[in-house]
Amino acid sequence: MATNQDDQTLEQTLNKTDFGHIIHENRKWIMVIAALLILGIIGYSVNNQIYSSKNLVKLDLAFAVEQNIFKPYMEDKTKAAEFKTALTTINSDLHAQANLVPVFMAAINKLEAAGDLDESIISMANSWLGKLSKESGLYLFLALRVVALNEDANKLDQSISILEGLVGAKANLLKDKVLFDLGRLYMKKGDVNTANERFASLKENHKESEFNKLAKLYMSGL
Repeated sequence: MATNQDDQTLEQTLNKTDFGHIIHENRKWIMVIAALLILGIIGYSVNNQIYSSKNLVKLDLAFAVEQNIFKPYMEDKTKAAEFKTALTTINSDLHAQANLVPVFMAAINKLEAAGDLDESIISMANSWLGKLSKESGLYLFLALRVVALNEDANKLDQSISILEGLVGAKANLLKDKVLFDLGRLYMKKGDVNTANERFASLKENHKESEFNKLAKLYMSGL
């Protein structure tokens, strides 16, 4: 009886106001919505934990790759052949791992210095770049390295495509170098008009840049 009286008292209390009446009349739906919200919060927490676990697994795998593939070559350049073969076994999901990109670039430099750089490494470098987010701070530095590799392999269109993407990026870091390299590569292709546009943009937007002096030398020959 006490319970019924309490329920009636609650109902009477809620019905004293329009808002309270609405709550009372729709209490079943409110309970359902509340339950769904709770389930949503629980689901979000579980997904967060799973995502964190997956990230930890990736970090562990990346560390193993660094220790078992990169480190042996970096300590012994005679292992170039084994290293290049081992690179092909790395899961592509790890190409965007931040801790692997710097050591990958260091390995490229070592291969190049030793004369062991070949088409397979250049292709792989382009693939790694494609996996990285353009918003990542590492993207710019790997991109500039890949641009140089493509240029050396006479893949000017690929180099230009990457650089044009960097021009459109929000970050202003090294934008003067990007514009200068674009002008230089367009000249190399024989596209004098576009080269002139890129050099002019460099001069207009980066007046204090050292690359302006080099651009003037190129423009004097246009």
